[in-house]
Amino acid sequence: MSPRSCTWRSLAASLRSVAYFKLIERVGANRASFTAVAIPVVAMVLSTVFEGYRWTITAAIGAALALAGNYLALTAKRED
Repeated sequence: MSPRSCTWRSLAASLRSVAYFKLIERVGANRASFTAVAIPVVAMVLSTVFEGYRWTITAAIGAALALAGNYLALTAKRED
């Protein structure tokens, strides 16, 4: 791995951490934790755009289930 690649990865990891903590500050830890499920979907989309990733039916179904689960979890009404 080249030093330049390591620098960009380190920068991206730092920015990701700052963004995640800002998200926790805004919406709370419970809601922010659901981003962990969406990260692989975002990674697959970025890989499609920049690296030519080819989606399989399994990947598409998995992404749809992950996003649907997040939607259901984040929009469900709480019984207090």
